[in-house]
Amino acid sequence: MWEVLTQAHMEIYQQLEAEADNNYYSESAPPNEATQVISGLDFLVDGRNMMGKRITVNDCNISYASSSSVSCAILSKGSVVGQLMIDSKTSDRDGLRRALERCSGFERSPTCRASVTGTVYDLFKELGVKNSEILGMKDATFHWTSN
Repeated sequence: MWEVLTQAHMEIYQQLEAEADNNYYSESAPPNEATQVISGLDFLVDGRNMMGKRITVNDCNISYASSSSVSCAILSKGSVVGQLMIDSKTSDRDGLRRALERCSGFERSPTCRASVTGTVYDLFKELGVKNSEILGMKDATFHWTSN
């Protein structure tokens, strides 16, 4: 099973990289509207019920930032238990720039901790993969916990 997931993640990553070659980034920030604030663990448990909704995940460890995607690693008792993939091309430019500068690998430091607000979507479905859900976030804004 892990081999299938790893292969699927690589295919998604390659497709996202190809799309990112267009150098398209959202010019405007997402609308400022009320959002539900949840923990990363709650997102992992209930995220499928939030498709299309604008939410804030309040405890992301930002990692593996690239021009196509950024990972919000979700920790429990010091171990990564899941992740939320953030679409780089629709993220706020300043937040993405900081993620690229400071969090391109897996960094467990205060400079890579953030809350992230955005719209939940099914990343696999959008890429044409059927019968599988990998949740992502579009139009994301990073709210960094430290300078």
